[in-house]
Amino acid sequence: MKRPILSLLFIFAISFSGYAQLRKSEHWIFVWDVTLSMYGYNNEKDTKSLFPGALEYLSSPRKEYVDKKNISDMKGGIYIEKYDIYDKVKNVLTERIMQIDEDELGEISLILFNNKVLDIYTVSATAKGKNDICAYIEKYSNLQLTRTNIQTSLVSAMNLAIETRDDRNIIMLLTDGDHNMKQPSKQEFYNTLDEFCSFAEPNDAYLFYVMLTDFALEKDPAMLPYLEACKRIKVIPPDEELRLPVNVQFSGSILYNLQDEGENTDFDISVETGGDLPDSYRLRTVCESNDYFEVDTVGQKPIDGKLKVAVRLKEGVTVRDLEQAFPRTYNKKLNIHIEPVENDPYVVLLNEDCQLEVVNKAERTMIIRINQK
Repeated sequence: MKRPILSLLFIFAISFSGYAQLRKSEHWIFVWDVTLSMYGYNNEKDTKSLFPGALEYLSSPRKEYVDKKNISDMKGGIYIEKYDIYDKVKNVLTERIMQIDEDELGEISLILFNNKVLDIYTVSATAKGKNDICAYIEKYSNLQLTRTNIQTSLVSAMNLAIETRDDRNIIMLLTDGDHNMKQPSKQEFYNTLDEFCSFAEPNDAYLFYVMLTDFALEKDPAMLPYLEACKRIKVIPPDEELRLPVNVQFSGSILYNLQDEGENTDFDISVETGGDLPDSYRLRTVCESNDYFEVDTVGQKPIDGKLKVAVRLKEGVTVRDLEQAFPRTYNKKLNIHIEPVENDPYVVLLNEDCQLEVVNKAERTMIIRINQK
């Protein structure tokens, strides 16, 4: 039983209020399937013909869009109202676009496809740009009866991402079917999905494969291993919220002075995030090799914008040893690396290293410096 996954059509209407605070400019790339099946047309051979000559289709609300050639081509096909999701998808596209944060450096692209790429429309992510592209979507009409060429449209999206690799590229592929072309073949489509894994990180790209109906996945289950192999590809099932990448940036200072701190001390690194971190996300700190200090490497989640780091003297090292190693006229700089306990491609560290400076002075002068990328 083929069921439309129309609940999916509401997931893009979520507000991402905290996301705009700390992020790169974004290039949103919407890849829109405009094949006739989006209007509810189904030409499965094993389906009983409900309207010879497409007469029932012509009596549907779509009749004003169908030309004579399509009437002839559609003999033997059927119109299924519950699969007529074109208007719903169009509304979701415009709603999602209008929620994109305005940014003169950001861009929004729309790739329309059926058996080929029909058009690529790009605007700046400004109020005017968003209004222009939404007006274009509202007026667009194409009811040619064709096959579905996902591979070529995905390659086009990846090429756009290469051009804006300094931005974060968010590709939204919306389709209700499967790649059913002879050329490029289905295997070529699989190969492109496979290539996306190595393509995604250097081009800061994420692919959200939006299955508008369960038919889209049922028709082509062989592509699942390719989709699951890449952590930057997400298949969006019903009712799942859209999880966007979160940026993390460290800043702040610490005063660690042998005259004041003694053997052990804790310090806080300030952490800014461009969204909510997953509950399971943990960071740890690793200090470069040295004879005197250890840095606590236990993973922890930043709390209230702070990452607490413990600096301890190595076993057998005393304050006296430090005073001899660090005379009043000498300072020592140690590199501390901050890394996730488990890699999550949807959490991006904008800077990963800081510097611990050890001094032995009467006033507090030790700081931790964050190297900005």
